[in-house]
Amino acid sequence: MLAGGIETQAVTEFIGEYGVGKTQLCLKLCVMAQLPKEEGGLGGKALFIDTEGTFSADRVYGIASAMGLDPQQVLNNIIVARAYNSDHQCFLIDSLFKVVPEENVKLVVVDSMISHFRGEYVGRENLAECQQKLNQYLPKLLRLAEIYNVAVVVTNQVQANPAHGFGDPNRPAGGIY
Repeated sequence: MLAGGIETQAVTEFIGEYGVGKTQLCLKLCVMAQLPKEEGGLGGKALFIDTEGTFSADRVYGIASAMGLDPQQVLNNIIVARAYNSDHQCFLIDSLFKVVPEENVKLVVVDSMISHFRGEYVGRENLAECQQKLNQYLPKLLRLAEIYNVAVVVTNQVQANPAHGFGDPNRPAGGIY
């Protein structure tokens, strides 16, 4: 499905409806990133910014066990940061420039990038401010990926546009930023 994995020095976005497995895929990537490069991994830790309370240590434990890895060691190599609002999320993203090189992080996951912004910047009158903030932080994630040769994955839900005539009516929540 991913044609051999995800790129480093890039931001990869997974979009889909609620419950389709975006977080599950990210948890699997957190385990896979720890594998040595010879085994298809990145040979480093993962950092998971959790904006919706979806990180599951039990799922990681199950994935690691199924792969024949030490689940406790795998969990110890995943740094989980819970973001409680958009300002806190932005603070955590700013902190990545210090944490990533210090902790040998090779994968950064933001699950979900838009969640807090969508809840805090409601209505058309707040759209410009929301877009400006996102336009400040999405490029920071790309810069982080390029500077430290890490993979960055962000998730985003979709919402349907009922006025859409042809093709897929779903689009990333929050629109195109």
